[in-house]
Amino acid sequence: MTTLNEVIQLVDRLSPQDRHRLRDYIDGQEKPIIPPHPMPVEERIRRFNEAATAIREDMMQEELDRVIADMNAEYIEPLDIEGLMNALQEIREGMTSEEFAIIEKAMND
Repeated sequence: MTTLNEVIQLVDRLSPQDRHRLRDYIDGQEKPIIPPHPMPVEERIRRFNEAATAIREDMMQEELDRVIADMNAEYIEPLDIEGLMNALQEIREGMTSEEFAIIEKAMND
């Protein structure tokens, strides 16, 4: 049986093209770590929209306009799962407990 150290030594001897092929192969072996949600997508979207509507009702028009402008101002690359979790944590820290409760209820009901 080949040890990990032996595999690493073999990888070190590969050409850049073969290392790229190996990386693609390994990436293809990865399984998604996000389990399927028990609620249908349509229901989750409906509940999220209800929560967003409730939050917007408490916003002044100028605040809503600023949020929309900010969202449309710049294209942002999609995040990997770790980046997504960090972004969600930052969003959560900026919310009131009432806003968070609305979203949490909508996503978990």
